Amino acid sequence: MDGAGKAYRAAIEANPKDAGAHFNLGLLLENERQDVDGAEQAYRAAVAADPGYAWAHNNLHNLMSRRES
Repeated sequence: MDGAGKAYRAAIEANPKDAGAHFNLGLLLENERQDVDGAEQAYRAAVAADPGYAWAHNNLHNLMSRRES
């Protein structure tokens, strides 16, 4: 998964408004690395880059719901 993480980070560096790259990085961090803080940050960046990105809102909501319980 290191290759995927590097690719997502490179895409974000090239275009910080790439909501898809932020979202995919969030998925990787949450599911493969169990980095909840990093995933939250990535999902928030995806939402900031594209406020209409429903999957990013959904994943952020689910992540925050699990944190509160």
